[in-house]
Amino acid sequence: MSGRTMGIHHTGITVRNIERSLAWWKEMFDVEPDTIIATGEPLPEAIQTSIGVPGAALTYAFIKIGDGMVELLEYHDPIGRDFDRSNSDVGAAHVCIRVADVVAQYEHMVAKGAKFRHPPIVLDGELEGNAFAYAQDPDGLSVEIWQEP
Repeated sequence: MSGRTMGIHHTGITVRNIERSLAWWKEMFDVEPDTIIATGEPLPEAIQTSIGVPGAALTYAFIKIGDGMVELLEYHDPIGRDFDRSNSDVGAAHVCIRVADVVAQYEHMVAKGAKFRHPPIVLDGELEGNAFAYAQDPDGLSVEIWQEP
């Protein structure tokens, strides 16, 4: 084995407006970014090649949540297309935030204007007692809240 798996460092989400998205995450989960970096200029060529975005200039922020992080990225150049995927589309992804009380978190988020597909559901079978609900962030991306029994 060449390395040892240590855990998930972060999940990256490209957003249309990082300030709007950071405000949403703060409002919904009471979290602040640990780091905000605005490149202003195109990234070094090696990074552009590594991320597969020639000419990339962006602002990005890391938000620590538990042992992991969510990275929000706003590309200033090139400007990307709006998100238009369904959860069943290949490549569609979501972030799942573990919460102590899914109903209380759901009610808090709804009161703050969050849009959910459905109220929390409590599972049966192999995941009996777990509960979840899917919200949409300001760009329509899926953010799941999850409660373990």
